Amino acid sequence: MLLDLNSFVKVDFLREELSKSCVMVTTTEEADAFAFNVSQGKMRNVIFEKSNLKNYCFAKIREYTDVNIVNCNSSLERFCESLDSSRVTIFDNVNVCKNLDILNLVVNKKGILVC
Repeated sequence: MLLDLNSFVKVDFLREELSKSCVMVTTTEEADAFAFNVSQGKMRNVIFEKSNLKNYCFAKIREYTDVNIVNCNSSLERFCESLDSSRVTIFDNVNVCKNLDILNLVVNKKGILVC
C-alpha cells in the first residue's frame, strides 16, 4: 500500500496501529470484500479513499453482522454513550479526533480504526 501515514495521521499510536493492519479501500468491490471479511471475523484497520465508499461499506457490514459505529470526532460524553457490546466495534474518524481521553479509550478497546 502506497500511503504516507506520517502526513495523513498525526497521532503516534494511530499511525502505529494503522501501519500494523491497514487496508486502503478505493472501489466498491474492495468495500464489499472488506465488509465480508469483517463479517467473518477478520478485523483490519481501514482508510477509505472517499466518504461515499465508507458509507457504502458500513451499510454492507450492517447487512452481515451486528456492528456499532462510534464517531471519535464527538464529545467525550457522546462517545461514551455510543459504546456498547456489539460483536464488532468500528471507531470512525479517528484521524480527526483531537480529544486525548477518547483516544485513550480507543487504545484500550478492541475494534476497527477507520480514517
